Amino acid sequence: MMRKMILLLVITSLWGQVQVHIESIPPDVDVLIDGAKAGTTPIDDLTLHPGKHSFYLEKEGYTILHYTTYLVGAEKAVLRFRLKEKYSVTFKSDYEPLHYRLDGKYAWTEEKMRFDMEAGRHTLEVFLGDSLVDQQEVLIRESTTIRYHYQGDRN
Repeated sequence: MMRKMILLLVITSLWGQVQVHIESIPPDVDVLIDGAKAGTTPIDDLTLHPGKHSFYLEKEGYTILHYTTYLVGAEKAVLRFRLKEKYSVTFKSDYEPLHYRLDGKYAWTEEKMRFDMEAGRHTLEVFLGDSLVDQQEVLIRESTTIRYHYQGDRN
């Protein structure tokens, strides 16, 4: 009896379909599902097979959102996404020998550098040679220029 129930569940999940509704903030976001264009939000009554699916949401002025989930056999799944705005941020320094790293990923040595950054909190690390001389949290809420003034010994 138990084996029959498990077999029935497996067969149902393999041949079942899921009605998916996708919403986003902001609206009018392009959606790709498993690499194929699915439409622009809001998307109503999209039919997908149960299983693993990758969603890419993109809109100019916002960071791309990538989300992977497993859909199980159900009548309807509602997916709601919120994209973060991107802002143009310029970092300027008054001292050439410094090296910078943003969020542990992006490194540069120039006195002026521009990034398109998502809204939110970011970590700026400042190095002189191999030594960490400063670490600051940077809150991005708008396009801006951030001026870094080195307070240490310049000799």
